[in-house]
Amino acid sequence: MNFVNLEIDQITNRRGFSPEECFLNKMKPYLSLCPKGTRYPWLSLVVEMATMDLTGEVVRLRAELEKVSAERDMLLCEVSNLRRELELSELKQLQDDR
Repeated sequence: MNFVNLEIDQITNRRGFSPEECFLNKMKPYLSLCPKGTRYPWLSLVVEMATMDLTGEVVRLRAELEKVSAERDMLLCEVSNLRRELELSELKQLQDDR
């Protein structure tokens, strides 16, 4: 569940509950996990869910970074090879000009 990206339509329902009531109804099973005596027990759950979402996003971004880095390395090798070919062709032209 991607809590951060929930839209109002997804957390409201046809019974006329407010978004907050719908959220609390969906989260009732998890509220027992919150520390006793917490003034806003759902707040720690929201923070935990947002943290989980952000952690997932970090994992996804790291994987994407790894792909981009590999592509960058491949392109750098290709540029290096092309530069070497250019230098060799320039050397050949110099030899032909003599």
